[in-house]
Amino acid sequence: QSKKVVCTVSVGVLKNDLISFSPPLSQRKKELLNEIGLVIYTKIFLHFPFKFWGDVEHVFRTPSIHGRYVLMQFLEVGSFMSGYHTMFFTVVGEESLRVESMKEEEVKGELMEILRGLFGNDIPEPDAVYIPRWDKDPLFRGSYSQPKLGWTWEKYEEFDDREGNIFFSGEAYHHIMNGYMHGAYLH
Repeated sequence: QSKKVVCTVSVGVLKNDLISFSPPLSQRKKELLNEIGLVIYTKIFLHFPFKFWGDVEHVFRTPSIHGRYVLMQFLEVGSFMSGYHTMFFTVVGEESLRVESMKEEEVKGELMEILRGLFGNDIPEPDAVYIPRWDKDPLFRGSYSQPKLGWTWEKYEEFDDREGNIFFSGEAYHHIMNGYMHGAYLH
């Protein structure tokens, strides 16, 4: 029993009823939770034994399948992160869900095919691959919130309202900086 509670869990956790409240959240709060969007944003990190991409910083692709590995970013550019030999691909939405459901080796195979097409067949295999699976992680169940079309300032104010003795906070509750870590800090 608490007189007041500050709840900072992800909107994805709340939307998926992964925690319970006593008394339960109001029907209106549940409706607002269902109305706010949740983005799945995945960065797939690859670490290599050496840098083979020169001073390239970004590559934007126009793949034959919409949304498939459109953006590559190279973290070792000039003196920035020198010696780290790391790059990442960014995917969002349905493509994130597809990637998150795949085995690491499958994803690595798709990415290496792209990299060999760009840099030739003599590039090394990555010695490490990391895929954060935000949608599958029970502490998050998504990457960040995003208002759906038609979401208004009034809905933000209503969404931000406390529920009894529970005060909600986090990136989703900041009406301007939602989706960003500093939105959570500023809220």
